[in-house]
Formats: sequence, C-alpha cells, structure tokens
Amino acid sequence: MESGKRSDRPELAKALAAARKAKATLLIAKLDRLARNVAFIATMMDAGVDFVACDQPSPRGWTLHILAAVAEDEARRISERTKAALAAAKARGTKLGSPWPPRR
Repeated sequence: MESGKRSDRPELAKALAAARKAKATLLIAKLDRLARNVAFIATMMDAGVDFVACDQPSPRGWTLHILAAVAEDEARRISERTKAALAAAKARGTKLGSPWPPRR
C-alpha cells in the first residue's frame, strides 16, 4: 500500500495506465487514502480515467474537491496534534523513539 500523503506513487501510476488502456473505472477503497491533497485529486480527475471511491461512490466534480479539501485539512491537523503531543512528552522528560538495540 502506498501513502495518500505522497504524490510519487508508482503502483497508482500502473493502475491508472491499466485502467486507461482497458477503458475501465479505477475503484478506490477510500477517497482520503487515495490522496489528502486537493491538487492531487484534481490531477486525478484530469487524468482521463474515471475513478470511484467505495466510501463516497456518487460524488463528482466540486464535491470531490470539497471532500479532498476536508481530508487535506484533517491530515494537517493530525500532524499538528502529533507534533504538539510529542513536544509535550519531550518537555515532561519522556524519552522519545525506540531503543536500539531493542530491549528484551
């Protein structure tokens, strides 16, 4: 599985090429797993391949843009909360990261 946060996704590129060649619709499990980036979704919409997300089977056009914007905002907020929680833990003296070599 490739992350929805990245734009360089070779497996997705292969799937798009196969769908384009077969004139097929690309089936995506969850829209926010495809991408959490409005520009990436817009590029997908312009790629010449129809796609349907199982969790949002009917949205098209602007609705997809809005859902992508919400996913992008949520990804940003998750990142901010995680960074804040790690900073607070570090300030409390919690040792961050995994021990190497692993403890047994």
